[in-house]
Amino acid sequence: MDENIYPYEIFKEYTYEFVSVSKDKNVRKLVAFTETGRENVFNLALFDILDSGECCNITETRNRDMTTVMATIFRIVATFLEIDKEYVVVFRGNDSRRHRLYRIAISRELKNLSEKYVILGINEDRIEYFQPDQSYKLYIITNKL
Repeated sequence: MDENIYPYEIFKEYTYEFVSVSKDKNVRKLVAFTETGRENVFNLALFDILDSGECCNITETRNRDMTTVMATIFRIVATFLEIDKEYVVVFRGNDSRRHRLYRIAISRELKNLSEKYVILGINEDRIEYFQPDQSYKLYIITNKL
């Protein structure tokens, strides 16, 4: 993605933090990669860090910076995948609207992403290369080996 990104930093192992900025408010965001039961497979989750310090994945920031947030998430995924070439990241939106936003962002950047990464979609019992016109339950991204 060639869009602007927010500066981010490693918060602790497998977690990255950045701030979504608008004229009305700044919202701390956390991107967390959690290990699944499978070797080298990680789940990606995006959270807002609330004033209380708690993480919440159901708030709506409404900072009108979705393109920058998505570009930052993709850059963080790229950074994470550089740690180990065999890492696999699995993700989905936690509601239908967010899930659709991921699909749109991947579709828009598929050509660029496909140069370095394998992008897959999972439906029911089928895993296939990501197709922009297809809906998926989960998305998978990993390095091309």
